[in-house]
Amino acid sequence: MRGWSSNASGSEEAAEEAATLLARTELLHDELLSRWEQQRQQSAELQEQRRQQLERSIRQGQNEVRRIIRRLRQGAPGGGHDSTSLGRPPVRPASGSSTSNGSTNPPPAPGAWRLDAGAGRSGAGALPG
Repeated sequence: MRGWSSNASGSEEAAEEAATLLARTELLHDELLSRWEQQRQQSAELQEQRRQQLERSIRQGQNEVRRIIRRLRQGAPGGGHDSTSLGRPPVRPASGSSTSNGSTNPPPAPGAWRLDAGAGRSGAGALPG
C-alpha cells in the first residue's frame, strides 16, 4: 500500500503543476490577445491618419491647380500670360518671330513651340531649333 500512497501524491503534484501551467498559459494567451487587439487598433488609427493626410494633400494640390488655372485665365499684369510667374521658364517659338529689319514672320505651326531655358540671357542656353 505504501507505493500506492506515494504514487497518488506524485499524481496530485503533477496535476497541481499541470493546473498551474494551464492557468499561466491562459494568462499569457489573454495578454497576447490584448496586445494584438491594441496593435490592431493602433494600426487602424495610423492608417486613418495617413488617409486623412493624403486627402489633405490632394485637396491642396487641387486648390493649387485651381489657383494656377485662375491666374492663367486672368492673365499676367500688362495683358500677357507670363509663364515665369508660374515658376516655369518662358516658352518661345522654334523659329524667330522677328527679323533684323523689324518685320515679323508668321507664327510657327502648332507643335513648333519649344522651351527656351536661357530666355533673357541673349540666347545663351536656347535649345537648337
